[in-house]
Parts: sequence; structure tokens; C-alpha cells
Amino acid sequence: MKINWFKKLFIAACFLIVSKLNAQVKPFNFAWLSDIHIVRGSSHIEDLKKSVNDINNMTDIKFTIISGDISDFGYGADLKIAKSILDQLKKPYYIVPGNHDTKWSESGATLFQSIFGHRNISFSYNNINFIGFQTGPILRRGDGYITPADLKWVSKELSVAKAKGQVIIPYTHYPLNSSMSNWYKLTNLFRQYSVPVVLVGHGHRNRKMDFDGIPGVMARTNPASHSPGGDKPVGYTLVNVTADSIYFTERNPEIDKSTRWDALSIKPITYPASETNFPDLSVNENYPQAKVVWKINLPGGISSAAASSNDKIMVGDRDGIMNCLSLKDGKILWQFKTGKSIFSTPTIKDNKIVFGSADNYMYCLNINNGKLIWKFKADKWVLGSPVVENNTVYIGASDGKFRALNLKTGHLVWAYDIHGWIEDKPVIYQDKIYFGAWDNYFYALDKKTGKLVWKWTLSAKPVISAFYAPAACWPVAANGRIFIAGPDMVLTAFNAQTGDTIWKTGTPKLNEALGISEDGTKIFVKCTFDSTLIAYSSVSNKPEIIWKAKASYGFDDNESPVVEKSGRVYYTFRNGLAIAVSVNDGKILWEHKLGDVMLNAATPINDHQVFLTDVDGSTVLLNN
Repeated sequence: MKINWFKKLFIAACFLIVSKLNAQVKPFNFAWLSDIHIVRGSSHIEDLKKSVNDINNMTDIKFTIISGDISDFGYGADLKIAKSILDQLKKPYYIVPGNHDTKWSESGATLFQSIFGHRNISFSYNNINFIGFQTGPILRRGDGYITPADLKWVSKELSVAKAKGQVIIPYTHYPLNSSMSNWYKLTNLFRQYSVPVVLVGHGHRNRKMDFDGIPGVMARTNPASHSPGGDKPVGYTLVNVTADSIYFTERNPEIDKSTRWDALSIKPITYPASETNFPDLSVNENYPQAKVVWKINLPGGISSAAASSNDKIMVGDRDGIMNCLSLKDGKILWQFKTGKSIFSTPTIKDNKIVFGSADNYMYCLNINNGKLIWKFKADKWVLGSPVVENNTVYIGASDGKFRALNLKTGHLVWAYDIHGWIEDKPVIYQDKIYFGAWDNYFYALDKKTGKLVWKWTLSAKPVISAFYAPAACWPVAANGRIFIAGPDMVLTAFNAQTGDTIWKTGTPKLNEALGISEDGTKIFVKCTFDSTLIAYSSVSNKPEIIWKAKASYGFDDNESPVVEKSGRVYYTFRNGLAIAVSVNDGKILWEHKLGDVMLNAATPINDHQVFLTDVDGSTVLLNN
């Protein structure tokens, strides 16, 4: 009898264990939305409603994941429309941003988190841990990118999930390949944690992918599309998870159609050892004349250029800190904390440093000790960079206002209203100030009164995509002309007084990285597709090329301005490279690679030193 009793207990215990394991791997379904691209007045709003209603009608859907590009242009109003529709889902949803939410962003990518409560999110269901995270470039055009802070967060979540014995399924916007500058940091991590599959968006179509040996799945965009190749109805992805597999089905609610198109195992994978793709810095060995004086890292990451004065270097970071560094050794002399990220390149005048912050304020600090002299509150984020002439500060903001402020007091001198947001650095030339904005216009204002003198747009059509706005380029001026390069990849020379076009050229295709020689005779602009730097004449009545510097690093859309000082022209790339060439003939003087992520504009300190920063927060002072 004792033996029978123990047998019964043993059988019962085994039954409980098996029941628990079965509960952990019980099949379930979830929905996957991606690239919904909400914009006011568009059909994408109704398209999203159709998918949300369809998901709600499926009683077996446990939750929904959303892998980025929630808005088309990062506007808060569009993100709020998306949230109001997504909030109608009966089951939970877990959302992350895409590049359209972070690059084209009036808030400097800060508003997404305010509206949705996070930018990264981790949750578990049936012993599977889903890790969603941000990978879009932040405000500046460039590759997909994961910040050091977000990578640290992902690493922590992976460790927690492993400790619980969970299967791990990450999801994000960008594919984990060369479309990201530092993708390998993620694939290296995911291989260590035996991740069976990674879910991504961005490509707008269903696609099987491979991320350094890790299976990947890309999901289609939600909106319907109409093209000569054929119409495509509204669609999203239904995902069915079983004990050992995951199945992907395209769902088209308008025509009540479901089409299964992929299936994968979700059993953890033991990956073979592979080489870690550390940045290749071997180019630095070829140019020993570019000598490192010192390096430091600012952990918040940097998305603006620096400024220097005497023995100090000032640079803001995405933690909202304005940092003052010692030119001698990089030691932090003082820091000033604002409320949100700094994307504004500071300007220094009369021992004062002026800049904007995404906390809605414009600041003026004492350069010697970092003490606040004054601050001016805008109605929205201040991403624009200031210029100062005499006792007047000129700066644009995301509240649709371009302002002139008194440098000593911070009092408003005048304000000019537009219908978009401003992120560029204006240029003062003679009696006017010039700037571009995301309302598709380039403006010339009277610098004393703020009254409009002229404005220009790429097209006379009443509706034109803001993606062609002349808003990210820092304009330059010389010899009675104003020069800009826009997203249309065209360099244009205007009559500074009238706004009439003198000449323009889009052959070859040119990007928004623009600069001017110290003597005003040359305009520098970088080619988009082969990294060549071209020097154009600023005095010719047609596009006249003076020289070309061939770098041959392929496609590059880094918008960071080109800068010349003391005969050296500096330009930077999205792959972490900086190049210096001779202003006279374009001969390459040296190349230096800081890392694998995008560089901001170089800051020449004097005739033999230059300061470089990248979006990871790495900084270096070079003797050259």
C-alpha cells in the first residue's frame, strides 16, 4: 500500500509539472502592425481604423505589437491621432518608434515618449519575452542607430529574460544589417542569448531576412497603396505561436483575406562563435599627422556641433547638459543641466554662450562658470542653432517662430511667424537674416525689424511634401548670393536681395552638407552617392567647379556642415569618418575615423587643432 501511495504521489507530481510546461507553451496569437504613417488629412487614418476594428473582431488576439513609423513626419498632432485610434484596441498594444518618428521630429524625438509613455518596452506572454526598442536616427539624417543607453537597456532585458528561462523575441523598426550603423552590437548580443527570430519594419513589405545568421522577419506597411504595378489593400500581420514554431499571415481586412507566408522555429538557437565587428579604424594608421591629443566620452550622446573660445570647448548632449571642456586635457570644467535634449549648436559672444534646448527654452550662460544669465521660453521645443551679431541673438524654434533677442537681457526684440518648425542655423548677410523651415519655405527677413523681404519654395504647387523642405541645410552667403542645398539634392544660388535664382545644379546629386571658404570665394558641398566634396565658385553666374576631392566612401547623407579654417576644409560622414582637404586644390591632407556612428560637424579650434564628436558621445581633439 505504501508503494502504491508513493506511486500516486509521483504520478500526480509529474502531471503537475507537465501541466505547467504545457501552460507555458500553450499556442496563442497576436497582431503586428508596422509603418502606419499617420498624417492629418490622409487615408492612412481610415486604413489604421480598419485594421484596429479587424483586430478587435478577432477574439483570440492576445495583444498587438507595433514596429515603428507611427507618424509620417513626427508631428505631435499626428502621433496623438495614432494613439487615439490604437487606444481603441481591446487588448494591450506595445509600440516603438521608427525613423519617421525620430528623424523628422519637431520635438527632437522627445515627444513620442511623452505621448506613449516609453520608447523601449519589454513584456512577457506564455514564457516568451518580447523586447521592443528604438533604432531610428535622432533628428539628423543617417543610418539606423541604437544609442549606448538603449543598447544598455536591451542588454539588461536580455539578462532578465534569460534568468527566467524565457524564449526571447526582439522587435524594432530597422533591419539589423548595414542599414544600421552599429547593427552588429545587437546581433552579437542576440546570438549570445540564442534569440530565434527578430521582427522588424521599415521595408514596407513582407520579407524573410537574415541578420548575421539570426532569422529575421520584416512586416508590410499598414496603409493601402496604389501604383501602376497594382493596388495593394490595407494589411497587417497575424502571428500564431505554437510550442515550437511561429507563423506569419498577412491579413487584409477590407477583402477579408488571410495569407500565410512564413514559418520559423522559436526554439532557442545555439549560434557558432563569430568575429565581433568592431569599428575598422585602420585608416588612422595611414595618416599619423592627425594626432590624438585627448579623448573623452559624454554618455548622453551628442547631436550638435561644438563651439570654442580660448581654452574652452562647449558642446551640448542629449541628456540636456551643456558641457564645458578644457581644451588642454578634455577635463569637464562645468556643466549646465537643461530639462531635455540639446540639439542646438551653441554660439559664443562677449563671454556668453547661447543655445536652445528641447525643454522649450533658449539659454544664455556665463562662459567662465556656466551660471545662468537669462533664459527665454518658447511655446515649443528649441532645436535651432543661434547666430549673434552685435547685441542681437537670432534663433528659430518648433513653435513656428523665428526670434531676435537682446543678448544682454534675453528680452524679445521681434518675432516672425511661420507655419513650420525650425532646426537649422541661420546666416546673417548684410541687412538680412536667412533660414529654412519645415513648412517648405526658405526665408529672408530684415534683421532689424523681422519683416519679410522674400521667401522661396521648391514648387509653386499648393501641396508639396515637407520631405523636400530646405530646412536642415545651414545656408551660406557671399558675393551678393545666398546658397542652399535641399533634400532634392540640388545646390541653388539666390540673389541675396531679391531671392531670384541665379543658378542651380543637381548634377551630380548633392546633399545638404554645405560650407563656405573663409575668403568667401568657394562653396563646398558633398556629393550624396560617392562622397566627393566639390568646391564651386561663389562669384560665377553658372555652376563652376573649382576642384573635387574624391573620398570614394560611397553613399553618404550626413547633413553636418562643411567647415574651413586656416586653409583646411573639414567634412564628416555617417560612418564615423572625418576628412581634411586643402582649400586651394582639394588635396586630401588626412582622414580620421572616430568610431562607427555618425559624426557631427567638425569644430576647428585654431590653425592646427580640430574637435570631433559623434552621436555616441565620443569626442576627440586632434592636432593636424
